Amino acid sequence: MSIVKTVRMPDLGDIPHAKVVEILVNTGSQIQLNQSLLSVESEKAMMEVPCEFEGCIETVCVSVGDVVKTGDQLVTVLVADACDDDAHVAVEEPSASKLVLVPELGGGQVKLIEWLVKPGAEITNDTPICVLESDKATMEVPSTVSGIVQSLEQPLGADLTVGQSLISVETNEDTSSDCVVPAQESQPEQSPVDRTVVREANVSTEVTSKIYAGPAVRRMASLLEVNLNQVAGTGNKGRISKQDLLNYIKATLQSGTNQPKSKRPYVEPSDYGPTSTKQLSRIKKLSADYLHENWQSIPHVTQCIDAEVTDFEAYRKQLSQVYKPQGIRMTPLVFIMKALVTTLSRHPAFNASLSQDGQALILKEYFHMGVAVDTPNGLVVPVVKAVNDKSVVALAKELAALSQSARSGQLKPEQMRGQSFTISSLGGIGGTYFTPIINAPDVAILGIGQMQTKPVWQDDHWIPKLFLPLSLSYDHRVIDGAEAARFMVDLANDLSIVHTQILE
Repeated sequence: MSIVKTVRMPDLGDIPHAKVVEILVNTGSQIQLNQSLLSVESEKAMMEVPCEFEGCIETVCVSVGDVVKTGDQLVTVLVADACDDDAHVAVEEPSASKLVLVPELGGGQVKLIEWLVKPGAEITNDTPICVLESDKATMEVPSTVSGIVQSLEQPLGADLTVGQSLISVETNEDTSSDCVVPAQESQPEQSPVDRTVVREANVSTEVTSKIYAGPAVRRMASLLEVNLNQVAGTGNKGRISKQDLLNYIKATLQSGTNQPKSKRPYVEPSDYGPTSTKQLSRIKKLSADYLHENWQSIPHVTQCIDAEVTDFEAYRKQLSQVYKPQGIRMTPLVFIMKALVTTLSRHPAFNASLSQDGQALILKEYFHMGVAVDTPNGLVVPVVKAVNDKSVVALAKELAALSQSARSGQLKPEQMRGQSFTISSLGGIGGTYFTPIINAPDVAILGIGQMQTKPVWQDDHWIPKLFLPLSLSYDHRVIDGAEAARFMVDLANDLSIVHTQILE
């Protein structure tokens, strides 16, 4: 007997959501095991979501542009002779459609301001399906039936009255009547101050229609000259309650960030000559916020040194010729990673992160290294796990595979988390020293420049030596300057002899 299985969004780890950028199948398509169903883009990478079984696509539950999170329904697949927890029998009993209607609101029209479900979603009795707003309150409307959402009957922004249809639901429940139940008016949540996020303060009276807040909250914000764009709501879908607004005001007063910041006047470039505009990729837009937060919240200090690598580089080139016929590139980076394991073992404070309360240092006994990779869409950081347990040949193969996945947008979320230390290498491009931004929750990041030949005075004459410029940015809350200097001296020494201490 055929059954219908649901394919859901796989675990995204610490990534809150992803955006659907391409759907690769259609209703009725025959699919194979592990065939890609759709492409999604997160703040770190693009990836394809595979199907875990063979069958025929019954329903595509998302559209291009939808934002999805872990566990969201993506497609349903008709599968023969299979069974799992997500499966349901295709035809168990006669099903019918039932409408959920606008409930009794106490008079007047209401505006549909938000859908909380989409076609294909599985809902139960009392699942909130939409948000309606009147001139007095904002209300979530619960479903009166369990089943699968077939269609949304009204467009966003529609003005509605009692009894108009909201959604159509396929259900096996009794369909003798369509019930109208009272809507649930949103109540302010009693949340502590620390649940209200204080964003960069710029107090003004501007309140946009994209903010989810009721009329009373908007009036209070206008009266107190608070920009609701700066307040993070703790309600469903980020809805802002009065308590959220009061918490924001209290927190900004305590932190001293409630004073307006002066803004530099915008200068229109086209006033002075021809210009063109290039849109930033989604990854670059999201990375900008992440990098800005890390730069502002972590006190960065950068320590630089030149590591003498003449003998190490000669050995690497010899090894490269040996493995080149096998298609293996023995880059300097894999040797640097091995040297870092040695140095980090002697300086564990650099292979660590701050505790959540900032009162302790968590020393990591594993060596998982994030490696920044430049891609057409922006910077991503895949993670090489257990560097200490792998040979340079194994590291070279894994690093090449991860870099290829990064550039093709096929990195999985689990391949971009869990690092204990991060490396940013610009040696293949050029340059010497720079200040890499720490990749939180790490407490340090190593920047690598391009090798340079310099003259060194030795035995009464000048001889050429090869040097590798290194730049270490570290969190000054955790590491002081003397520790950083000792770390860099040790790393330079470890690099100079790394070729004598590793196995291929």
